[in-house]
Amino acid sequence: MTSPGSQGVNTPGALPNSLPSVGKAAEAPLLTVDSLRIYYHSVLGEYKVVDGASLSVRPGEIFGLAGESGSGKSTLVDGVLRLIKPPGYVAGGQVLFRPGDSLNVTDNLPEMVDLLALAEGDLRRVRWKHMSYVPQGSMNALNPVMRVRDQLTEGILAHTTMSAGEANAKAREVLELVGLGRRVERLYPHELSGGMKQRAVIACAIALRPKLVMADEPTTALDVNAQRAILQLIHDLRRELGITVLFVSHEMGVHAELVDRMAIMYAGEVVEIADVESIYIRPLHPYTQGLIGSIPHATGERKRLVGIPGMAPSALTWPEGCRFHPRCSRAMDICRTSAPSLAEVQPGRLVSCHLCQPPAHPGNGTGARYQGQAASSGEGARRDA
Repeated sequence: MTSPGSQGVNTPGALPNSLPSVGKAAEAPLLTVDSLRIYYHSVLGEYKVVDGASLSVRPGEIFGLAGESGSGKSTLVDGVLRLIKPPGYVAGGQVLFRPGDSLNVTDNLPEMVDLLALAEGDLRRVRWKHMSYVPQGSMNALNPVMRVRDQLTEGILAHTTMSAGEANAKAREVLELVGLGRRVERLYPHELSGGMKQRAVIACAIALRPKLVMADEPTTALDVNAQRAILQLIHDLRRELGITVLFVSHEMGVHAELVDRMAIMYAGEVVEIADVESIYIRPLHPYTQGLIGSIPHATGERKRLVGIPGMAPSALTWPEGCRFHPRCSRAMDICRTSAPSLAEVQPGRLVSCHLCQPPAHPGNGTGARYQGQAASSGEGARRDA
């Protein structure tokens, strides 16, 4: 099947389609986020930035997380890694992870761990060895007074039993793997370009061959050519190392070219989960339709772009009922009073919307009514907006 990116979405460039097969639907998830809640104290009240988000990531896939700025994407990632600092706190939920053996690592961890319940010492054994992080803003992630090689070896020595010589050799190997030559290992961060800094951060993340890499907006602040190179690098690393990637970005066109499945976040919740082709060819949630409908196309019929009306709500006071109903042109009375649940409406496809919830009684036509309204490629959302 043709990739969604070939439908004319403007992206940094099309990636090759020779991807390895990803984990099957029946395979146990590598990461499961269940009803995660992350709140922030303030003098005005509780900001419920992530409020009941649920998703699962399968082994071997690149899983995308998309949504408008402020939807809770980065906070969810920080919560999974337990990087939330006061006044923020994790108010509830579970984060289940299946660690595995990594390079020169034997931790004797259980088959499945709840990251939110782990003691700090046990969490330290999971980080970088089994689960690593590519943060936003590589310029701020690297220590400005340490050479690139030293930053790599510091992490390797802290989490393995390697000698200094072995760590240096491993650092050199990883830098070459991400396309940085030996000359770079002796340079300081200020001597690198933006794209080179991002490659160095990715090298730190994959040095111990973790099972899961969480990449939070890794192409932010990069020019289009550097973005294309970083996306190609992530694609190649997944193929060569067999790693799983949770990829966060608000750029829908980037997701179209890179990820296998994706989740759409809105107002602290996950509102739709499906494979990337289904998301782009036939989005079901009205918010997803609006996101797809606002993407400019390089080819095909010229159409006026229409954004999603209104503003994203404040995490201090989410709307009652469905949180998208103030901006939805097809909102019903039930949308204003009752919050929909994230339910499977098709095999492997979950949506949180009253328009496509499974019918409560056979023959009431709820599902069929939605299918008649859902528009291919989001045109219905553009038309109604």
